[in-house]
Amino acid sequence: MPLTGGTGSAEWDSPGTNNYLGLFWGSIDAYNSLQFLDGVNVIGTVTGNDVIAAGGAFGDRIGAGSNRYVNLFLSGGSYSSVRFVSSSWAFEVDNLAYASFNRIAFDRVPEPGTLALLGLGLVGVGLSRRRKA
Repeated sequence: MPLTGGTGSAEWDSPGTNNYLGLFWGSIDAYNSLQFLDGVNVIGTVTGNDVIAAGGAFGDRIGAGSNRYVNLFLSGGSYSSVRFVSSSWAFEVDNLAYASFNRIAFDRVPEPGTLALLGLGLVGVGLSRRRKA
């Protein structure tokens, strides 16, 4: 998806619908942005300034022109394509990762079963120590 003139946009069609995008964003600059689309409509935008402002979330300061792996979670919807937009030279991306996370599935952890397994493990440790003594 090269941009031959250095400015403009390129679009990547995601296989299926997703709400997570991870990418190595090279040259994080104010004139670069990502637009998330649900077909035709833009449902979210992340600019280079947004990533720079959230620098602390990445463990250190991020300045213009920096390179970082960025994890983006889209709340309130799913995207089917991503548009990479630049109004100047230099928008590099690499190592795209995408996924569709269902928060409800993560909330269905059976706590009583987990606690029962922990209890059985502790009983087993206690019995093995008695035998050695």
